[in-house]
Amino acid sequence: MRFTDLINIMSSNGVNSLAEIARELKVSPQSVSNWKARDHIPYKYVLEVQNRFEVVSNGHSSDGKDNIKINKDFPVESSHTYNSVEELPPPFLNEEKSDFSLADFLMPIAQNLRYIVKCTTFMTSFGILIFLISTLLSFFSQEEPETIYVTSAKIVIPGGISIPGGGSGGGGASGILGKLGINVPGGGGGGGGGQAPTSTLTSPKLYPEFLRTRSFAKRLLSKKFQTMKYGEQSLLEIVLREKEEKLNEPGIFGSKEKVAFDRSQGLDTLVMQHMEVLSDTSTGMGMIQFSQEGPFQTITTRAIEPQLAVEIAYVVLDELQAFTEYFTRVDLDKTQNFIEQRLEVVQGEYESLEEEMKKFRETNRQVTSPALMLQQERLTRDLGIYKGIYTTLYQNLEQVKIQKEYEFAPTIEILDYPIAPLGPDIIRQTSTTQNPIFILLLGIVGFGFAVVVSLAKGYFATVDGDEKIRLKGVVEEAKQTLNSIFKPGKKIKNQRAL
Repeated sequence: MRFTDLINIMSSNGVNSLAEIARELKVSPQSVSNWKARDHIPYKYVLEVQNRFEVVSNGHSSDGKDNIKINKDFPVESSHTYNSVEELPPPFLNEEKSDFSLADFLMPIAQNLRYIVKCTTFMTSFGILIFLISTLLSFFSQEEPETIYVTSAKIVIPGGISIPGGGSGGGGASGILGKLGINVPGGGGGGGGGQAPTSTLTSPKLYPEFLRTRSFAKRLLSKKFQTMKYGEQSLLEIVLREKEEKLNEPGIFGSKEKVAFDRSQGLDTLVMQHMEVLSDTSTGMGMIQFSQEGPFQTITTRAIEPQLAVEIAYVVLDELQAFTEYFTRVDLDKTQNFIEQRLEVVQGEYESLEEEMKKFRETNRQVTSPALMLQQERLTRDLGIYKGIYTTLYQNLEQVKIQKEYEFAPTIEILDYPIAPLGPDIIRQTSTTQNPIFILLLGIVGFGFAVVVSLAKGYFATVDGDEKIRLKGVVEEAKQTLNSIFKPGKKIKNQRAL
């Protein structure tokens, strides 16, 4: 139905103004104004006009012209005539015709476009003001940029330990040692070549976590280094003095109360409180950083002096080497213990088979019958199998002993040694408010807030009276709940007064 048709129907029933139409249909005048602007009446109110004002129209008009006019507007509706409000169609008929309208959604935004522009402009201007004030304060704060010396070392960490097998029994040794996570390549005549072994305890993936452990931090922070600024001091003392110097720097409004860390807490406590400086993942500016670049690994160290950065890098390399050697030793010890236990079992079974073969030959000087020949063949076959297993285990045991005593692999291979940097890296501390993105974010916040407010105003302008009453009840209930949460003492006092 068009709005002019609604005006004709309502005027024929004595309703001559927009306010009276809103009162009769129980909607807000803003909703009626929206209908007039769009020249379209929602289907829900079309049905209400049909059913409420058709009877009145019939009572005043004998020829039924008004009914004919309404029927012309709705040729697809049912021919059934509703004579009272009680005979309105069920609600599902209204829901079938209620389609989403983009114009209804955008209309409140268009009506409040001035407010949206003002709110966005205000928040953007406010962001620019904060940006300028923050920039000026940082310019006049006399805060010098931080200088850090950075050096790096490129290394190769073998993934595991290699124990070559020998003879035709190499395949059996691979199966035994495979339970320990060690692959043994096959020998010349027995099996094929195998891939390079990998030990999980010496995997390069463990090194970043190792550098973040308390034990590593305690060993590193307790070591002494010679510096030009503080002389010979432990790394922990250097870190504490640097932190105190930054905290005690004079601000814009004068000097502050001096801050000093309590050194009497003990080494373990101080390490726990300040170990984050070694690997600060939040800012990415920790003293030590471990990264993987393809098959190579890079260790980056940062310090207040170039030589200090180099010495820290060498200490870290020594710690990683000790870490690798320790877990390599653990792997080899487990392998040796397993082989020795298995060797003892195989040796006992092999000796029992030899004793059984000895008794067989003593009791049977001449082996002529098929049964004796079959028994002798079985004993000979079992002896050959156990002899091969015993020989393979013994060879691998000797290889493990040799590797423990002499080779002691794997070791960290240094491709690029750390050298003193030629110049420092200048780090300027900038706050979030000094970033131009901060202004953009405030503008987006202002625009979003204005759009939400516009949609809320449009919604409250179109809801009916009953919905407004229910919303007011929701607001009152929310206020009472918040008062009971944040002012419990007042509630108890009122209860006592009652």
